[in-house]
Amino acid sequence: MAGSSTTARKPGQGSTHLTRGARNNGLDLPRRNSIPPFAALRAFDAVARLGGVRKAADQMGLDHAVISRHLRSLEEWTGTILVDRGHAGAVLTPEGKIYHRSVAEAIDLLSNATMNLLKQGDERQLRIWCTPGFLSKWLLSRISQFEDASKDTAIEVRPSDYQPDFNRHEAEIDIRYAPTYGPSIHFPGNVRTFELASPAVVPIASPEYLATHDTIANASDLLAHNLLHEESLEHWRAWLTANRVTMGQHDNGIRLWHAHLTVDAARQGRGIALTNRFLAHDELASGRVVEVPLQDVQRPVCLGSYLLFARTDRWSSYSIAKFRHWLTAQIAAPVG
Repeated sequence: MAGSSTTARKPGQGSTHLTRGARNNGLDLPRRNSIPPFAALRAFDAVARLGGVRKAADQMGLDHAVISRHLRSLEEWTGTILVDRGHAGAVLTPEGKIYHRSVAEAIDLLSNATMNLLKQGDERQLRIWCTPGFLSKWLLSRISQFEDASKDTAIEVRPSDYQPDFNRHEAEIDIRYAPTYGPSIHFPGNVRTFELASPAVVPIASPEYLATHDTIANASDLLAHNLLHEESLEHWRAWLTANRVTMGQHDNGIRLWHAHLTVDAARQGRGIALTNRFLAHDELASGRVVEVPLQDVQRPVCLGSYLLFARTDRWSSYSIAKFRHWLTAQIAAPVG
């Protein structure tokens, strides 16, 4: 009877079944046996990133035996040994390293996509990371003005020596000092930057220090004094070089790591610090420190810039744009 005979179909085979080589235009789901359980993939990723089963277990809040079971199940699923469990701990095999590169990329993509989705409706939160000196000596005394004008925004400010991970939405804004000497600041391609200021750098000391130590007339005279350093000698070395003075092996002075701590030490009479108007405005205005007068320094020396960073796709969002415009206006205001 015409049209009555049918061919038995295999399970899962229907009218939309694609023959080999046919295009699915992205509409077909991946085969179930091509995607291992996500819990096993997360455990494998954690072990690979952290370098051990116990570290991964601690980070994920699981027992280490659970992590080990996930690893074994992933290896059974793939039919491949991914982790070498020798005396050195859990070390990825060559196949494991290759597989992990793709797994890590996929998990990061999922994480970023989820965070981006969650952030779409979160325009009233502003987390600001900032280099500690700029925050403590300049921004902290002024940001209350922005708070008063932004009652609808939850503001969080964090001093930090390193940049946030914008891909993971650790912060909406980062303010960092980028020196002209040494390595340049790296930031991902989806981050936009704006120069806030490039202030001149000057040597400062307390009046008491200058009154009780050898007279300073020229920049080279500074080498006989106690110079206050940040994390290295390079800040002073760059300034002296700009003023035609060779620093050599000079190492008289404590290293304090943070620029604002060198200002505090100068105020206490510990020696001479290099600073700018953002870090020493209040101390200079009060007379607790003074700029060291130098006869042979005729031009200002700039050793870096304060930069503002934010994600490109959120640059014009409500809270970020409002803070950016406020901060720019504050910096442009006359120093008083």
